[in-house]
Amino acid sequence: MVVFMISKKIQTETGNAWRAKLKLPDGKLTLRAQSEEVEKEFWRLRQKTGQLALDSYREPICKELLQLLQTYKIHSALEMGPGWGNYTFFLAKHCKQLTCVDISQDNLDYLNKEAKEKGLLVPHLLCSPWEEVDISVPTYDLVFGYNCFYRMTHIEENLLKMHQAASRLCVIGMNSPPELPWLPALEKELHLPVRYTRVGCKELQKILSELGIQARRIEIPNQRNYVYSSIDELVANAERMICGTYDRESLETVLLQYHEPLADGALICRYVFTSELLVWETFKK
Repeated sequence: MVVFMISKKIQTETGNAWRAKLKLPDGKLTLRAQSEEVEKEFWRLRQKTGQLALDSYREPICKELLQLLQTYKIHSALEMGPGWGNYTFFLAKHCKQLTCVDISQDNLDYLNKEAKEKGLLVPHLLCSPWEEVDISVPTYDLVFGYNCFYRMTHIEENLLKMHQAASRLCVIGMNSPPELPWLPALEKELHLPVRYTRVGCKELQKILSELGIQARRIEIPNQRNYVYSSIDELVANAERMICGTYDRESLETVLLQYHEPLADGALICRYVFTSELLVWETFKK
């Protein structure tokens, strides 16, 4: 069994690049990355506004994940950062034991309620940042996390903790950046500073390699549709991603290059991208 000494002092070359890419154009981390309270409030507001629909793009990811569960005979799993359950309810159908770790008690309460209403396995819930979870021995067949790395500055520590906690397999994933296809155009054509995900599984794979862990990357073709009721709603959404002043007419011109009009006056962006999983074995006796 490989034993790692986990410390926040561990810094890899790619990990330093990861930390730099997490920052906004002004050199600062997002408020959600800086503050646990801001992060909790983000999820609390999603609860209040009912923004809890499962993402349609999760389906091909779940299909790939099911093959891994069956191949490695996974019975117990820990999910990091489950959010509102994109993969939680899937894991609850296919595992005999499930633990969910999330910083938001609102998310965990929601998962508990939904699992009971759906007649699924009710997961064991831990309200904690992943960094503070105490796991010193391999406890779960699988440790899994998808799109839950946007706040993780001590990325080396977090990845090593995953490796340590899993007795059979680790699976983590992200969608290929950027998450919106028109964001790079705002940078290149309008010279606007924008905030978007600039990191992905390729960076995580390199960090793991520098830590002595070899993971394979699975690429999954995927698609997501973004629909806005009007140009005003689209511009308002784009506004949240811009870190500076802009010309409204120029912004609309760029955005409309990526959106098709629908019959009811709405606008749709059909975004083709790649979902990626990193998979590595952790067999321990």
